[in-house]
Amino acid sequence: MKLYLKLVSALLKTVEPSSDEKKYKKVFYNIMSMIAIFGIMIPMAFLVGVIIYAITSLLIPMNSMQNGIELFIHLVSVFSFVFGLNVIFSVFYFSGDIENLLLLPLKPYQIIGSKFTAALIGESVMEFIIIIAAFAGYIISAGLPFFTWFIAVFGMFT
Repeated sequence: MKLYLKLVSALLKTVEPSSDEKKYKKVFYNIMSMIAIFGIMIPMAFLVGVIIYAITSLLIPMNSMQNGIELFIHLVSVFSFVFGLNVIFSVFYFSGDIENLLLLPLKPYQIIGSKFTAALIGESVMEFIIIIAAFAGYIISAGLPFFTWFIAVFGMFT
């Protein structure tokens, strides 16, 4: 298990720029990631939260307020599958690290498991931001109690 966790950590660090790269590339990558987070992800999460809030508010009089969040979860599942295929192909088939990993004293299930875990973490980070915003819009619109936030986050991670 210790080797597995170290390998997952190493695979996650391979997507970051190495320390040997020039400083301006690191600065450029940091600036672009901040633009992506604050210019794309947070506005998109806010928009999703507002849309789920509006859908839930409109469906409350019909006693079917859960339909909006259920539709959103189905859509996230479809998008996760479609975009996950690209991530899985790039991690398992088009990465050049397998030649280096096979030389190490690792069992095949440790290599495959760690590559899958790294791909899952990389794919899920952005989805969690959007799903939390959708849950926020649903919980606020439905007027659910505060502990529902903890249940929603726990359910999302499990």
